[in-house]
Amino acid sequence: MGFRSHSCRWFVLLFVITAPATADPLAIPPEQIADGEPATMMRAYWLRQADEAIERWKADYEKRKTPEEIAAYQQRIRERFLDSLGGLPERTPLNPQVTGVVRREGYRVEKVIFESQPKHYVTGLFFLPDAGRHKPPHPGVLIPCGHAKTAKGHDAYQTMGALLALNGMAAFVFDPIDQGERSQYLGEGGWPKLWGTRSHTMVGIGCILLGRNTARFEIWDGMRAIDYLQSRPEIDANQIGCTGNSGGGTQTSYLMALDGRIKACLLYTSPSPRDL
Repeated sequence: MGFRSHSCRWFVLLFVITAPATADPLAIPPEQIADGEPATMMRAYWLRQADEAIERWKADYEKRKTPEEIAAYQQRIRERFLDSLGGLPERTPLNPQVTGVVRREGYRVEKVIFESQPKHYVTGLFFLPDAGRHKPPHPGVLIPCGHAKTAKGHDAYQTMGALLALNGMAAFVFDPIDQGERSQYLGEGGWPKLWGTRSHTMVGIGCILLGRNTARFEIWDGMRAIDYLQSRPEIDANQIGCTGNSGGGTQTSYLMALDGRIKACLLYTSPSPRDL
């Protein structure tokens, strides 16, 4: 009896030692993953989602044959877009100020500040043609800045404003949030700790909790900048344009879609993910 019990113990011990380890069900070799290496899975997933959305859009596009169908589609898209932004704020007084003027040959530049929302200040440069060369009222062109740290002070946007003014068009270049003079995440000495896309992402995290989007701030700043342009006697309120590159091109596309006062636009956005 004792021998049989002793043998039983050895049998159990042998079974425990020799039993194969259970394979980790999450340890999948990369070659067996449909979207390839783990580092590229999310990119492949989103590109596939984009491709499917494009195909749905194409199919829906072909169904629209009349002006009424096109107008209904545009209205539906605008409503969905605005809903995704969390709606837009109400219009409040701009309280604009011109804090300085710089004179150049053929044009002048006014340093402008206004409130797109109460105490939410927008800083910009207003390029105006020489009235002796180009008789007002002038067409007004809005220039949202791309992701340059100095924003309206960046040479590309200064050049755009100057060239438009020299050719008889007024231009308004304004700082987006977290660029130029509008930094919010300040570090030691009052200098920006975060700026540009990183700061926009941080703003976006808080916005999501409130059912909003970072783009809401930039779009509303742009719409109120058009309000400012139209308030100036030097501007033809019926001839408003918008142009921008990179992040400014994205803002231009948003504004063109949502604000019917813009009659023409020219934009250049960053390359698509497929081109990177």
